[in-house]
Amino acid sequence: MGTLSLTDPEQRRADVLTRLISGSITAIRAAQLLGVTDRQIRRLRSAFESNGLLSIAHGNRGRKPARTLAPEVIDQIWELAGPGGVLADFNVCHLRDVLAQEHGVAIGRSTLQRLLQQRREPPKAAARALKPLPTRQQPGATPALPSDGMCGVPDDVPGDCHAPWFAHELLP
Repeated sequence: MGTLSLTDPEQRRADVLTRLISGSITAIRAAQLLGVTDRQIRRLRSAFESNGLLSIAHGNRGRKPARTLAPEVIDQIWELAGPGGVLADFNVCHLRDVLAQEHGVAIGRSTLQRLLQQRREPPKAAARALKPLPTRQQPGATPALPSDGMCGVPDDVPGDCHAPWFAHELLP
């Protein structure tokens, strides 16, 4: 049998359960210390008495997740969709469909996208020209108030906005 290393919270749980079994604390106090119900304490105590420290550690510790992709499948996808691959120019949704239909690889879209992003080099930042600032007024903004020297009418519309500046033209 291998070694079992417990985290700090698991060591604390083992200590509290050991004190509970020895009778130095009550079940209610043990439940308060661990932040669980008295029913959980009964379950934890029973498991600790029968299995010892193995009951403290989570049952899935050290196991490989059941939903992981096999390295062979990842390599096959990378050969097909990686740089220079037959499916390199496909988008993720289309690539997923083609992999499932033609190559028998069933994989989720988000998993495929994450896998490709992890393996690909990040795109180099292209030098972009700065966009000019918009000249139109933003919705909800208050319009500028007219002040001295501002013409309220566009230049090509006839009106008397030029009258004060060209008053000498009006004289006989």
